[in-house]
Amino acid sequence: MPPIRRRVPDPAFAFAGGESLPAGGVPFDKSESAPAGPALSRPVGAADSEIVVSGEKRRAAKPSVHRSETTVTSLPIQSRAQAWFHRGQEAAREGVYVALANSTLEPLRKRAGRLAMCCMSPSFWLRSDSSVSVGVVRCRDRLCPTCARARAAKARLRAKVAVGRMDAIRFVTLTMPHRDDALVDQLSTLRSAFTRLRKSSVWRRCVTGGLCTIEITRNERDGQWHPHLHALVDGRFIPHEELREAWRRALNHSVKREWIAEGELVIVDVRATSGRSGAVQYITKYATKPADLIGWTKAAVCEVADALAGARTLSTFGHLHGETLDERDPNEVEDESSLICNLCTVQMRRNLGCPLAEAFIVLLCRVSKDAAAFLHPCPARASPMPAEVLADAPGMLWILGREFREHSPHVPIHPPWISGKITA
Repeated sequence: MPPIRRRVPDPAFAFAGGESLPAGGVPFDKSESAPAGPALSRPVGAADSEIVVSGEKRRAAKPSVHRSETTVTSLPIQSRAQAWFHRGQEAAREGVYVALANSTLEPLRKRAGRLAMCCMSPSFWLRSDSSVSVGVVRCRDRLCPTCARARAAKARLRAKVAVGRMDAIRFVTLTMPHRDDALVDQLSTLRSAFTRLRKSSVWRRCVTGGLCTIEITRNERDGQWHPHLHALVDGRFIPHEELREAWRRALNHSVKREWIAEGELVIVDVRATSGRSGAVQYITKYATKPADLIGWTKAAVCEVADALAGARTLSTFGHLHGETLDERDPNEVEDESSLICNLCTVQMRRNLGCPLAEAFIVLLCRVSKDAAAFLHPCPARASPMPAEVLADAPGMLWILGREFREHSPHVPIHPPWISGKITA
């Protein structure tokens, strides 16, 4: 009978204070051999479908479904941090992920992988005011509801600065007739027509600058896309009839044919805004939420994802040209912040039963409400900490985080307060 592989405490792996790792968290004793299970081998010349189990030849089961025919139906298992950061957006996020993961386009499947990893392992940062912040690596996909919300907050702040430089603000909506063309072609037509419109006499005479965004809607009955453009413009009164005629000619020029006959109505709306804050809120919600994806088919989600890839949905023109409004990276960390540690590094040590890792979680939850929302500290498993350590939680987190980054999770670390090294 082969020897039984046992887990035994390793004295060399004991942590400071005489505490050793609990059962289940100790490395295997490499002095003992592993149990000999059924011998699996492939004899020379054997077919791929044949294996030998303990000397008896058996035929391996072949998969009944080809790998390319499998369908993704849900998100992979998410971490506690992901569940907290994406709270309230679970259905919309899963719908986008499933659609992208089942796409035939490789770039969309890669985007699905990044979306599934969004906010998985937070990092903790020490600010100059001795406070601790929680940062996450986002997927930054414009179809991710959580990233769109972060993107909206950034864009809204920048748009307020730009709108503050405007004098007489008007809200303009420009639409196109319904078409059966692909969304990417309709967006190209819309952008080209708006560029042409800005060269028209009525626009040059009445508009000095502004910012614009594109909204995308879809008719579920006939499957037609309805992209249209919203703009906050600065300048003087705009004659509605002249603007509509100029927009009709711009659309015809963009498709290089008489698409809309003279006299045919094109929906163009111009209205004055009552407040700057409301106008900014109204236009930035379209830039950061380009489409309502709930209830859409997988093909429709993939089409809008492909059509908007790499596109800037909030832009400026005229005297506001050059203002950066559409924030590309919502994961900016303040320059004065310093990295303490990553949760993955702490969690690996915590899973091994390290009492200092548990102490790190206890200290972190004392100074960060965000961390306390998705972490569950267990003070009973943490190393005893004196009062001065608890009083200087941010400083002690910085010291422990540095030690965790510099050493492997399997390397024991002595509590800094035992050796008297309380200061960095």
